[in-house]
Amino acid sequence: PPHPRSRMKLFLLWRSKSADPRAEGEVVGRALAGLYDALFEPTPALTVRSSAAGHLAWLELPVKGFKVPFFEEVEGSWAFAPEYPLNARRLLRAHGVAPDEGRVLVQLGRELERDQASSLKDLIPPAALIWSSANGAEIRVQNDGLGQAPLYEYEDGNVWALTNKVCALRALGVTLKPVALEWATRFVTNWFPRHSGGYEGV
Repeated sequence: PPHPRSRMKLFLLWRSKSADPRAEGEVVGRALAGLYDALFEPTPALTVRSSAAGHLAWLELPVKGFKVPFFEEVEGSWAFAPEYPLNARRLLRAHGVAPDEGRVLVQLGRELERDQASSLKDLIPPAALIWSSANGAEIRVQNDGLGQAPLYEYEDGNVWALTNKVCALRALGVTLKPVALEWATRFVTNWFPRHSGGYEGV
């Protein structure tokens, strides 16, 4: 079957301190889809989830033959994997948890909450997981310990956002201004080191 990394999975997680309608879930979701619709055929599927903790929108293009779900929802808890943790089942077994089909990602999220240090040490990169175990009251995010599934954070005093593709921030109306020194470092090291992301505020 196709490797899960051959799927297109792009997400934007955000919250706004103000009641700006431009930051509402469906509005930003449509803006996110509009940024990428012309680049893919067929058009990526858009999913938007909103709760008191914030909004999450993602675009996904599935690949025929790969049936592992990247999103699970079980009894008020849910989990989404922008980068599927390939050893999730093995990690759960090693931690004494029997993997249950259809809720592996939810189980992994709970295990990361229970014992983050040990779980993160055993998590094979690249991997990234977004989950909520409290009916949307809190949203948690974890990527692999080496950062091979990079995530980019943005904050301007009103909006906080996290994404796996910097250009997705444009769906929030963010103007991306490159930082020359950070890009020079990126060209030399093939990496944005420490807390840099190549753009102001990222």
